[in-house]
Amino acid sequence: LWETKVNGPITDSALVTDQMVIFGDQAGFIYGLKRNKGKLVWSNQPNSDASSAIFSSPILANGQVIVGISSFETPSKLSTFRGSVVSLDPNTGRKNWQTYLIEGSGSGAGVWSTPTYDATSDTVYVTTANNHSPPATDTSDAFVALRGKDGKIVWKNQRVPNDIGDIKADIGDSPQVYTIFSGGETRRVIGAGEKQTGEYWVLDAATGDLVGSIQAVPSCEGS
Repeated sequence: LWETKVNGPITDSALVTDQMVIFGDQAGFIYGLKRNKGKLVWSNQPNSDASSAIFSSPILANGQVIVGISSFETPSKLSTFRGSVVSLDPNTGRKNWQTYLIEGSGSGAGVWSTPTYDATSDTVYVTTANNHSPPATDTSDAFVALRGKDGKIVWKNQRVPNDIGDIKADIGDSPQVYTIFSGGETRRVIGAGEKQTGEYWVLDAATGDLVGSIQAVPSCEGS
């Protein structure tokens, strides 16, 4: 029906609204196309770092498009990329907010996986990858909860500390939000698995406190 060229390869899934088709590419751009004819309405490169890339699929959260930003950067002392989560207007591409997951010095902590939105609490949950250079930050290899309306970090829980690229314990799994029943009460939780250790963690959705974990698969060192 139509075909539209963009700046780089596309590996994420497109978000389709009533009017738009929204997706990102490996050149770090996010696009909004007219659904009926594929006409480019807007494009936005939230992170101007030359290594930035979009592997995270966009999601719709209370009328906003939420996307995680990662990169092709190789960990080194010269690394500069900082992972982030961005909120855009689906019809114009205008940036509502962008939250960088590293403040000050350091690099990495990209968001490879697709964010998850819980409308009951207006919370966006993401998982992050390793740091690319010292100092190691507490937002790498972590679960992070952000307030949907403005991107403010509500809590963070690092599962593998001090990973500046030698462990590569990226959490590439999207957070799953669900409810468990324990001790006569229900509890809202999130869970995700990590590629290197094969461990699956469950955290309290409101506080980020660890509820429990299992060794879902054997350790996958070198992956």
